[in-house]
Amino acid sequence: GHASDISGAVADFQASRAISASDDSTLRLWDLAEGCCLLVLSGHTERIIALAADLAEEVAWSLARDGMLKQWDLRSQSCVQSISMDGT
Repeated sequence: GHASDISGAVADFQASRAISASDDSTLRLWDLAEGCCLLVLSGHTERIIALAADLAEEVAWSLARDGMLKQWDLRSQSCVQSISMDGT
């Protein structure tokens, strides 16, 4: 699991999947039926403070204390867009 506190989670119970964000700066995709982590997404340099996801479309967004909003493609397991939210 995560190495620090969980800061957010989104679940799709029909698909038996969930995604969680953590103070350890990572996102994790979970198989709820098996109770296991399917993948870990990293790229933030500070803790994640907000999470949104559409698991049916396999996309997630995370905002971290580093001021970066990231869009994640869960199919390719990668960050597809990063936007600075700190005004610089």
